[in-house]
Amino acid sequence: MLACDLILAVRASKSVSADQVKSLERMVFGAGTPSREQLELLFLIDGYALRADPSWAALLDRAALSALVAAPGELAQASAVARAAA
Repeated sequence: MLACDLILAVRASKSVSADQVKSLERMVFGAGTPSREQLELLFLIDGYALRADPSWAALLDRAALSALVAAPGELAQASAVARAAA
């Protein structure tokens, strides 16, 4: 499943399922450490979700910590998602 498909599905259902979490985990950690763009994708999805499988919070925490440890200065910059939301 593509990222845009996942975003649309979560936006429509307002929930994140365990299967969607597994797909996102493969997408985000498949190439190693999550990029800033991948982390922004997760935060965007989190903003749409009113309900989520318990594994969602664990994935979000793990991705954020991994990205922060890998590139602390990279995450300190204003992101495109944050600027667009302002």
